[in-house]
Amino acid sequence: MTLVHSYADENVLLAAKFSQWLEIQNYSLNTRRAYDSLTADFCRFIGSRSAIAVTKEDIRAYLQHLQGKGLASSSLDLKLHGLRGFFGFLRKGNLINTNPAQFVSTRRRHRHLPQFPSIEEVSRIIEAARSPRDRALLEVLYATGCRLAELEAMRCEDVDLAGDVIRVLGKGNKERNVYFGSKAKDALLTYLGDRREGYLFQTDRLKQSLAVTVAKPNKDESAEWWRASWTEYPEDSRTGVPHWKWLGPVSKMSFDEATAYLRTLTLFANTKSPERNVPLCSRQIQRIVKLAVLRAGLNGIHTHSFRHAFATHMLDRGTDLRCIQELLGHASVATTQIYTHVSMEQLATSHKKFHPRG
Repeated sequence: MTLVHSYADENVLLAAKFSQWLEIQNYSLNTRRAYDSLTADFCRFIGSRSAIAVTKEDIRAYLQHLQGKGLASSSLDLKLHGLRGFFGFLRKGNLINTNPAQFVSTRRRHRHLPQFPSIEEVSRIIEAARSPRDRALLEVLYATGCRLAELEAMRCEDVDLAGDVIRVLGKGNKERNVYFGSKAKDALLTYLGDRREGYLFQTDRLKQSLAVTVAKPNKDESAEWWRASWTEYPEDSRTGVPHWKWLGPVSKMSFDEATAYLRTLTLFANTKSPERNVPLCSRQIQRIVKLAVLRAGLNGIHTHSFRHAFATHMLDRGTDLRCIQELLGHASVATTQIYTHVSMEQLATSHKKFHPRG
């Protein structure tokens, strides 16, 4: 019986090399994660076959497999774009002569225009903010048109309150300046107070106190012990690591003695203060926006909708498309031109609504 060689391990290695190359090319963390997930899934799909020997038929079969799982045409196009990047990398390394993904065409589909809130709806959403931090976040989101990842990474040191400008790090680690007006400035000053360093929008989920409770180390015994629990946050991490420790029998130490003993331990002394500089994560930001939208009596508006609103409202008021391109951080003006279609649609709607014979 002839054994068939498996290329599964070699495929995983190629995917890892591709991931390293993306990092060297300064692709954002979110983009790298998306590519990593795609290549891992594709390697599982081809199984023991070599990625170097993949054909356009294999890629079509993979896309059909994803379509059978319910992926939309837009998502399939993104997957195809990612595979073109992966096999383009293999071609750069002279591992393949042609990129098989280049011979697979994208799906023809109707391009939906982006949905976004009106100026009045934006005001209602901002007014629905529950805290000074959330209001400042919504004001900055609309004032700057920043991406979610850019908002998450903003630091106080990058904000020039005198010049009403923020330096942000966009896709591909490209720096640009974004601007804000008086309303966003007032909201920022109210939220920040005297703070001028650290992440601009910080999480409040770390504000938890040390807990010392009574429990039984062994369910079969009646003796009760003091049990301490707390959460440690490693440096620059948004994910807490839970800890617990038995401190001693209740019969031999009081609550105050147990707490005092805990504070002398090295493991507790190394835990981080709840005042650590930890930014809001993307999910927290999305939740803040979602709740404000619901409180405003609206629906279907997301974090990225503010970016669409920023661009379209600026364009409607006469801003040059090239300026909007720079403010949004688009590499090509072709990407920005989607907003001209939005404005043209609004013009057509206005004509039909207000013209005497519309």
